[in-house]
Amino acid sequence: MKKLSLTAVVLLFLLLVPLSLYASSAELLMKGIEISKGTDFGDVRYGTRFTGEILNEGLDQIGFWYVTLDYRGAEFVEVCGGENDIIRTRMTLVLNGRDGRSGMVVLFMHDNQGIPDVFWSYSALQCGLGGLDCPYPWETPEESCMFENDPSEYGAVARIGQESDPIFLQRVFATGFFRRFEGADFSGWLRHNYPLVPRVEGLLVFH
Repeated sequence: MKKLSLTAVVLLFLLLVPLSLYASSAELLMKGIEISKGTDFGDVRYGTRFTGEILNEGLDQIGFWYVTLDYRGAEFVEVCGGENDIIRTRMTLVLNGRDGRSGMVVLFMHDNQGIPDVFWSYSALQCGLGGLDCPYPWETPEESCMFENDPSEYGAVARIGQESDPIFLQRVFATGFFRRFEGADFSGWLRHNYPLVPRVEGLLVFH
């Protein structure tokens, strides 16, 4: 009887401990660059691509990500008060296990409601060739259009998503760490104050 009870306790422990290792939500910091601005066809720009690193709270690299998206309103990029509407996004993330988390997830969003997701109402100091003037972590952009008033000093920055209304991406495939989540909310910044190669930074909140 004692052996049976001990076996039951061990089995219960093995079942519960893995669940306790994962919270009901998780946050991942994404940092990267634009690698393709995409191609315009009608009023949609197709195939804009970004890639970069996933960072933990200590800003150590713990994985990689890649995203491709289509959006409307390319003519309003770097226009004060301009807005873009992301209509389709596919994002892939891979955690490499360096902080004890590993796995892969593919996220997807499709939205034809015409609601803007990207807002060009922010500015940040120009970073210079190679971005050497702007070490990471980057400063929070100013809510102003200084990039139009003083373009030699300031570059355009766009907010992606709203703090109160981030972009939701649905999980379509997942392994490892990501299997317990249904999707993630994304919000961040697209920084055109870097010459030639824009930077992007965002927070994914999985739930």
